[in-house]
Amino acid sequence: MTTIPAGARRLFLVCGVAAALLTAGAVSIPAFATNEYYECGACEAVNGKENWIKNNQAINHSGHGICAIDWRNNGGGNYTLMEYACAGGGGTATACIKGAEVFGHGEAATQEAGNWFLRGRQDNFAGCE
Repeated sequence: MTTIPAGARRLFLVCGVAAALLTAGAVSIPAFATNEYYECGACEAVNGKENWIKNNQAINHSGHGICAIDWRNNGGGNYTLMEYACAGGGGTATACIKGAEVFGHGEAATQEAGNWFLRGRQDNFAGCE
């Protein structure tokens, strides 16, 4: 029977632990995707939380017009309007940022005065979803 020298056993152990850590790190990479819903039961506008965004969809479930708006957070309470799109009736509006994702939030805002049931979804998917 052949015995493995202590130095080689230690090397095998170190390589095994390193491989396990690399595998665990690779599994956690997809957690950076944004795919979040936000809503308000009775309002004229509602915002998603701050995150990395590229696309924003909004709908007014009360059957009135809606606008989907993408805002970039510049820091210090300062925001830049990146994209917007509007739809009438009970349609869905989709605003897509051209180019790279930005840190900010999506907004769903009514086209008419009144408190409506608004819902939105923001994501950072590569294409307009």
